[in-house]
Amino acid sequence: MDFINLFKKSISAFFVRGLGALSMFLLNFILVKVMDLHDAGGVLFLISIVMILGPFFVLGLHQASLRFIGQYDFNEDDIKILSFVSFSRTVVFFSGLLFCLVLWFIIPFFYFLFPFDISSDFVFKFLVASFLYSFVVLFSHELQALGRYKSSIFVLSISIPAFICLGILLLGFSSFDDVVSLYLLSCLIAAIIGYFLSVSFKNKRSLCEDRNLVLSCMFPLWIYSVMQSLIIWGGPLFAGFLGEADDVAFLSVSQRTANLISFVLMAVNMIVAPKFSAMYHRGDIDRLQSLVRNSILIMALISFPFAIVLLFFTDYVLSIYGEEFYGAKQILIVLTLGQIFNVVTGPVSILLIMCGFEVVMRNIVLFIAPLLVLLSFGLESIFGTLGIAIATCLCVIIQNSMAVYYVKKRIKIKIF
Repeated sequence: MDFINLFKKSISAFFVRGLGALSMFLLNFILVKVMDLHDAGGVLFLISIVMILGPFFVLGLHQASLRFIGQYDFNEDDIKILSFVSFSRTVVFFSGLLFCLVLWFIIPFFYFLFPFDISSDFVFKFLVASFLYSFVVLFSHELQALGRYKSSIFVLSISIPAFICLGILLLGFSSFDDVVSLYLLSCLIAAIIGYFLSVSFKNKRSLCEDRNLVLSCMFPLWIYSVMQSLIIWGGPLFAGFLGEADDVAFLSVSQRTANLISFVLMAVNMIVAPKFSAMYHRGDIDRLQSLVRNSILIMALISFPFAIVLLFFTDYVLSIYGEEFYGAKQILIVLTLGQIFNVVTGPVSILLIMCGFEVVMRNIVLFIAPLLVLLSFGLESIFGTLGIAIATCLCVIIQNSMAVYYVKKRIKIKIF
């Protein structure tokens, strides 16, 4: 894929992904406006939990979808695609049910970790939401692997926050219980939309030919997905465990605002991830190197204006949420610096996975996730919520630096 073609597709994905970022931005904005800060922090805490449990339930099969479906020819290998999809959906369904059942009995012993009072009704709702969200994740990655990145972005990033915003504005929901129920309903609608947009079986089913290979990479991909979700969304959780719901609101708003930079990375990844898999397994390393470098250049060009705004007009950005969020200025700046490094290093993590080095990425995140926990607890005791932001930023830099090293060592591609 040449630079111009990739740039055009990246711009298209950027704007669609931008709608996803805008949806999440509006959700944060509406929550802190219609709810008191404590309840808004509770809802954002719930969303963070679901975004961690969703990939946990999927067992890494969403990443496997990108790798395996990306290798197939859509015209000649339709039976292989259908068999893989059937296999992965069946596994996710039963694994999700099992995890929900286990967590239902375990969570009551950890009520003290939540930054607000919860009930069995709340636990039931967020477990069902996590089960549904796991299919949202799976369906969106199937669509991405098939090259339908706009539909993929809509299902994963736009639909849920958009439905919640519409529900709050049209129905006037403002209580904690009502918004939690609305979140559950939004996950259900998104899962249904993803199902109908993704692969249709049309009575073509067969045993997954790559089942043994898929099973062999499932566990490393599962560990990677869970640890990566913890690294991305762990900050608000740690803020809830170590502080108050208000701290969760500060960190969540800052993190989602800083992620306006990294959604450029996500947008480009939507396009290039399946191509990474296809090129590497064909042995076309020269074209793969060119695609990686073009991707990084495009990411940097598009994200630079957002970085400037967030670093030098921080007060203005935070004023959108309200005066009480001025205290999050340093948090937003620190998280923005981490996301800038994330973009500069490019799609190194997904590159390793698409090229079959999921074990390498598993080992990296198994080192980074505990490091994030230790740094968060240590720095929070010194700097408060800012310490958690510093820990997140440092871990992003260390993780991407390690991935850059292994891309050069294993795939023979230089990022810098």
